[in-house]
Amino acid sequence: MLTLRIRLEDANEEFSLDGKAFRFGSSYIEAFASNQITISALNSLGRKEIWIGEDADPMPVEGFELPRMERYRTFPDYEGIKILIHRVDERTVIEIVRTAEGGCPVYVAADQATLIASWKFEDAAQARPHPKPNVEACRIYLKHGQRQVRDMIIEGVSMLWPGESVTFSVEGLTFREVDTPDIVLSGTLSESARATDEFLRLIAEAMRINLAKSVRPLIELSGGLDSSCVAVAACSVRRGMSSYAVIHEGAAGVQQRKRRRELVDLMGLNDFEAPSFEHPPFASLQVEECTFTPYDDNYRLPCVYAVDAHPAQDIDLIITGLGGDELTMENTFFRQKWEVSGSICTSAVVAAFGRADMFMRRGIWPIHPLVNQSVVDFCRALPKKMRDGRLLNLLTLARSGLSDGFLFPRYYEHYGNVIQREAALFDFDSALSESVVADYGIAEFSPLLDSAREATLRGFTYELIMELYLLLKLETVLRRYVS
Repeated sequence: MLTLRIRLEDANEEFSLDGKAFRFGSSYIEAFASNQITISALNSLGRKEIWIGEDADPMPVEGFELPRMERYRTFPDYEGIKILIHRVDERTVIEIVRTAEGGCPVYVAADQATLIASWKFEDAAQARPHPKPNVEACRIYLKHGQRQVRDMIIEGVSMLWPGESVTFSVEGLTFREVDTPDIVLSGTLSESARATDEFLRLIAEAMRINLAKSVRPLIELSGGLDSSCVAVAACSVRRGMSSYAVIHEGAAGVQQRKRRRELVDLMGLNDFEAPSFEHPPFASLQVEECTFTPYDDNYRLPCVYAVDAHPAQDIDLIITGLGGDELTMENTFFRQKWEVSGSICTSAVVAAFGRADMFMRRGIWPIHPLVNQSVVDFCRALPKKMRDGRLLNLLTLARSGLSDGFLFPRYYEHYGNVIQREAALFDFDSALSESVVADYGIAEFSPLLDSAREATLRGFTYELIMELYLLLKLETVLRRYVS
């Protein structure tokens, strides 16, 4: 959503607006270049306030008391960041506050005099004089994958999550986590309740602001239950949109095309299809754009190449269906002791962050309505039996006009077969013949390579594949930054 580099000594400099960038002295605050992003600023009485968000500053002029800054942390309606630069006890203090809603990463780094924050991982990583791996963070990544943690895999690089704030001065960085949230618990339905209608309404409201601003929105539409519900909700707000999917091989792919065609015709979408298997995950790590950030998507290249080839050019908004699996799970608010606080399921939040980079580098703003707190809370409040077996999704789509054949397909349509086949052909020994992970004592992975060799005979489990992928992804990103 933003990229900034602020030197404490520039705090009193007058700032100017250049496009979507505020500049003062040698410092700057630049908003993501999108029609989805609104900016505003106030420079008065030695204080600078900057707002960057999906809509107008929700608390623009209510005096200068700090409680106002705290209220941004609980603002739920749309994503935004408030920046305050002021003097406290003769010290310059910079405060960055995120709203409770958000799906864009904000990486943070600092030295004694300069604060760096950006949605681009390399901006923060390369701000370090001599980047080194954060060994403990790397080990967590290898064991657990992308998780909602503060410290990133490069020493001195942190993540600022939705609902959090960070303060910077000569004394360094201080983060404030989300306060312990109130959690909605499962209840019962009233007579004549139509939870499916409310489900669609809440999803639609979560993207209404974005759809109103967008010139050419695009729906990710795999044909799964989650993306299909999102498509139905989106089309209740706006018709004539475009969609795309990456299509699998074999019988599952034939089925996927037929099922998607039913939905595309029902919703009147301008659709485009591309293969899911031409750019598999391990081979994709050789492509530069898959080397920037550890918070990424395994199937980045098939998706972005499909978007690049879509006949509807100049796409400015991507609508995804990720986070739907978590809506049916229990106790998704639990955190490990090494994670930061939050009320949205960790896997949903980090998946949203992992999908952001791939589209934002193409100037496209991504939104994830199923990760919206109102949608999450609503689903948590439903009776458990309505979430079991994805019954909520099935009822919603049935009432929207989809056939029984759409709702109960013969084959599973998933990406697992792509990476499983690739793993059987991939040379892991060669890919890891030289290793930053080994050089820095992060992990000893010889047993893992032994398991990969054995698997060429007995077959690769998904658990083994993910261990190997996380190792190679970490290795690839560290090689970019660590000398």
